[in-house]
Amino acid sequence: MPDTMVINKDLIAASSTPIVLAILAEAHDYESYLEKLKIARGVFANYEDRLANGEVDIRELVVSKRITREPRDYQKASVTAIAAQQLFGSGVKLRPGQNIEYVITNAEAHVPNDRVRAYALWEGWFGYDRKKYAAMLREAFEPFVLCVPKRAEPVLFSDSISDNGLKRFPLFAALAIYRS
Repeated sequence: MPDTMVINKDLIAASSTPIVLAILAEAHDYESYLEKLKIARGVFANYEDRLANGEVDIRELVVSKRITREPRDYQKASVTAIAAQQLFGSGVKLRPGQNIEYVITNAEAHVPNDRVRAYALWEGWFGYDRKKYAAMLREAFEPFVLCVPKRAEPVLFSDSISDNGLKRFPLFAALAIYRS
């Protein structure tokens, strides 16, 4: 199976995410979940290393977002607004509701135009923000480890997190309902 990464709405989710889900789905109780989580962490670590070493093909890091207004109407310099304005400045006609694609080049840059590059305008000399993409990858993996309690005794994994914590993650939101 090829290693690819797919970005969806500012959340890097390695196509390893289906792999991770398939691994974790094999768990039939808490103990087996912990064993499967060790394997899933290996998949996560592989992607984290690839990001840190700059080995990820740029096409695997393209973020796709829907714009909500005309490019000129954005007030804040969000990455989506910047990419939309880059495209608009290059003569691309955009309307609210259309999707645009971009790569985060330097999320902390002082110059807004350096933070992101519209993928349609991508030139090979731009790099991606390894730190930002690594943070997005960790955020995507977080729901899988949130259900592991800090204590050693076996408990239901849903007991170790508050209902509000469960509701933060759609994958686990249903657990909050069944605990009452």
